[in-house]
Amino acid sequence: PENGLYVQNARFLRRIGLRVPRIALDIPEQHVFVMEDAGDCSLLDLVRTRQPAAVIRLYRTILESAIVLHRDGRRQALKSRIKLSDPFSPRLYRWERELFAKYFLKDRLRLPAGAIAGVLRDMEQVAKQLAKEPVVLIHRDLQSTNILFSGSEPVFIDFQGMRFGPAVYDVASLLCDPYVALPSAMQDELLTFYAKRM
Repeated sequence: PENGLYVQNARFLRRIGLRVPRIALDIPEQHVFVMEDAGDCSLLDLVRTRQPAAVIRLYRTILESAIVLHRDGRRQALKSRIKLSDPFSPRLYRWERELFAKYFLKDRLRLPAGAIAGVLRDMEQVAKQLAKEPVVLIHRDLQSTNILFSGSEPVFIDFQGMRFGPAVYDVASLLCDPYVALPSAMQDELLTFYAKRM
């Protein structure tokens, strides 16, 4: 069902001014669509070859787009009544914690059950804090391999899971990306940049 939202989400994001692949053909009854090829140059690729000052400029450009999504997206999504994936909720946070515990803490790290239970308790407290945050429209998977670059402009992909949730989810996904280890000083600088504008 989530993949079935890709085309409408793409058209919605273009309407609010974000660069996403253009939909060339949509045949929903056959579950087929054709979209623009946005290239294969991802943020991950660029970070590996750029100096720190250039990396900061790339991330600032992306954060400016995230602000458009977070600030304007919510209002426009409510106005247009676009169908979205279920919003973040205690149930969804619990599902994500359990997924993380099973596939990472248990299967990958092979932590003992007591250690996993402790991590899950900490994560439950984080979820309670996130539930108190203002709700915006979020990408839901805003990390370096889902941001392509066409020239100097970011092109967002993999947004079919877009939903209402806390802005910090997107910001943390971007700045604490599993594929790009930004230095903590750079993360702090970029977080400050986002916070001042949002």
